[in-house]
Amino acid sequence: MEIPIEAQVSKSTNIVEAELVSKKSYWNSAHTHIYTVNTLKVYKVFKGESYEEINVITQGGTVGFKAEIVTPSVKFRKGTVGLLMLQSKEINLDGIAKNKTFFNTYSSVQGYYPYDLDNKSVYNTFRRFNDIETEFYQKIKTLTKRDYKEVAKLKMPENPSDAQKLSSTADIISITPTTASAGTGIILTISGTNFGSSTGTVGFKNGDAGGNNASAIPVYVDAYRDQIISWTDTQIRVKIPSFAGTGEVRVRSAGGTRTFFSDVLTILYAHLNFDLVNSSGTAVDEVGAQLYNQNGEGGYTLHLNSDFNTNADATAAYRRALNEWVCGSGVNLKLGATTPTDVAENDGENVVTFGAVTDFEDGVLATTFTYPDFCTTTVDPGFDVWAEEIDQVFNESINWNFTAANPTNAQVDFETVALHELGHAILLGHIIDVGAVMHYAIGFDSFNRTPEPNDIVGAEAMLNKSMNQICGIATMTASACSLSTEDSIADAIVIYPNPANNYLNIKSSNSISLKTINMYDMLGRNVLSKSSDFTTGLQTLNTSSLNAGIYLLEIKSADKSVTKKIIIE
Repeated sequence: MEIPIEAQVSKSTNIVEAELVSKKSYWNSAHTHIYTVNTLKVYKVFKGESYEEINVITQGGTVGFKAEIVTPSVKFRKGTVGLLMLQSKEINLDGIAKNKTFFNTYSSVQGYYPYDLDNKSVYNTFRRFNDIETEFYQKIKTLTKRDYKEVAKLKMPENPSDAQKLSSTADIISITPTTASAGTGIILTISGTNFGSSTGTVGFKNGDAGGNNASAIPVYVDAYRDQIISWTDTQIRVKIPSFAGTGEVRVRSAGGTRTFFSDVLTILYAHLNFDLVNSSGTAVDEVGAQLYNQNGEGGYTLHLNSDFNTNADATAAYRRALNEWVCGSGVNLKLGATTPTDVAENDGENVVTFGAVTDFEDGVLATTFTYPDFCTTTVDPGFDVWAEEIDQVFNESINWNFTAANPTNAQVDFETVALHELGHAILLGHIIDVGAVMHYAIGFDSFNRTPEPNDIVGAEAMLNKSMNQICGIATMTASACSLSTEDSIADAIVIYPNPANNYLNIKSSNSISLKTINMYDMLGRNVLSKSSDFTTGLQTLNTSSLNAGIYLLEIKSADKSVTKKIIIE
């Protein structure tokens, strides 16, 4: 949810232009969460006390063989300069003196404005500025009503158009493949001429920020050093990073003397990875994780907090969102008994709860916490990783639309956000695709309650990966898609034949009075519907007009529902 830049400037205690120097992760004093201390060199101070270096806390990180992935969370990278909207942060971390001064970005990822120095532009999730000095600096100075203080000199390109003069699409002959996934280990081969013999950089459209600014100026993020497999004058091989989005690929020669752009690389889905960081705090590569059989029944059992469960509409919406992923892809998640636990902690229990407004940065709708665990292997990059636990916290202060009706222009659709956050729970990352559930942003009165085919393909790929044995852990098995709001309705209904051809029978016991029967294709389109108080225990649907494929059958009584996967031959 967008926070205006005027509010960001007003509520920030410190505003600085800075660049990452080093980072290191620590447990909090209770050993329930991991935080990363990012030390940044300060170039300019626009508001607040002046520092030469500043320590900014971000959620998540890696300590030994334990890690935490938090979405959303700010990620700083060496070599990237940006402006930070900051507030002071009080936190006790193991191994750090309690009187240390820390900050965090106000409004989470919205409070960080990375620069693209090549074209002197600024961007983040919601905003773009086409010129750092004449537009962005001026905007901040107008809002703070003061000039900035220069602490260290930031070298700006004298004429960014010079880099564009050296750019040429003709120098890149081809990329292979042209359609791929991100963060899954796929290697992109870039063929062309004049790349040089020394390794340069390969940039991808930023899947977390939409890929372009307001004037269609591309926003790129470079692959990590060790993701570049090989580099010659005529060919580059690079692993597609998890943060890559759909768009042209940028190749820059060593020293930045030449820049090349490819045709469009289409990213269908992304898997979440976490950074491999060297001893100096520089991320050099990524490693992906997988799911596993945590509950002994093939997957994970999620527990709704008791107070969350008293909100019937929220509970129903969350169950519908969960059904979409489970029945669409087979990924094995289920709901268990409610729990009094109302906090996200690495405690062995997968909790879904509401959180107070004080638990969130402004603009954050919900947070998904994933706690990976590791073992060492002899295969590059030397680790296998699985998601040991998952927690989800939704901001109770949001004006949510919990119902199945469309949200108004002042509401945020809860089911849409739950569907997106459950995507993160099964280790899906952001992409650039307005129609997709995992698109990087959502606004007021918009909603998307059905995964797109590529969302489902990404979830199925994670399921297939999670069926591979690693580290001696139990592997995930595919769900049979029998989620319901109450086990009793699922037990009281028999559906046959399945697979079906010309007809489908739905037989219910006398204890259940059915209200509606709807069938949806995998694009979320309603293809069959029956609605009334069914007085007989057997209903027959004519399916002869349906194309062969997989469908979702939703059956509702007055207060319960069940969704089943149906195959039409």
